Amino acid sequence: MKIYVGKLTEQTTADGLKELFSRYGDVADAYIVNDKETGASRGFGFVFMPDVVQARAAMTRLNGHRVEGKSLVVSPPKEKGEKQAAKPGRPRGGPSANRNRGFRVRR
Repeated sequence: MKIYVGKLTEQTTADGLKELFSRYGDVADAYIVNDKETGASRGFGFVFMPDVVQARAAMTRLNGHRVEGKSLVVSPPKEKGEKQAAKPGRPRGGPSANRNRGFRVRR
């Protein structure tokens, strides 16, 4: 099972993720996503655990777990194209955002 791990520090390594998740079962692989231009960590990565029961236990126990001062976000990954819903009470864009979409703004 593929597991998303977010809010990682720049110091977190793939080996560190493997070690952390291996407390809850077998880890087939882990990697950190890096920026293509700078090579720096983008703050998230993925862990692959072959046993679904172990993977779910790891997600439950490690979501919110503090590593180097940050609380991890651990969940199943979102499908490609799936977007997070806007937070209530926050506008999704103003008149300038509409200009980029081909809408006319009346003044």
